[in-house]
Amino acid sequence: MMTEISKDCTLLLIEDNDVVRNMLRDMLESSGYTVIEAVDGEDGIHAFKNNLHCIELIISDVLMPKKNGKQVYDAVRSIKEDVKILFMSGYSVDVLDNSILEDGRSDFIRKPLRPVELFTKIDGMLAM
Repeated sequence: MMTEISKDCTLLLIEDNDVVRNMLRDMLESSGYTVIEAVDGEDGIHAFKNNLHCIELIISDVLMPKKNGKQVYDAVRSIKEDVKILFMSGYSVDVLDNSILEDGRSDFIRKPLRPVELFTKIDGMLAM
């Protein structure tokens, strides 16, 4: 069940796999989110800079070409320290530096994503 928190929110989705990105975009948009897409970490940083004022949450793959999730994290946090980031990976959380998840504004979800789990994480992060 979606909460009012999620309505009219803009999310930045950074995912290098076209099939996964398109599926996630469709799922998020059909649930009322506005989605800005990026095809890799470098594109994600560029999209964040160009849409800084409206992005409320970044959903990012961890392992990507050009820039990985840690590099995206470092770059966007240097621009806007309190940005919220939900990392996703088909690998365990061990692929991500634990200090990133200790900041209170980041979380991790494992692929394949279950919609209920994804929306619960998103709503929780937006409510922070």
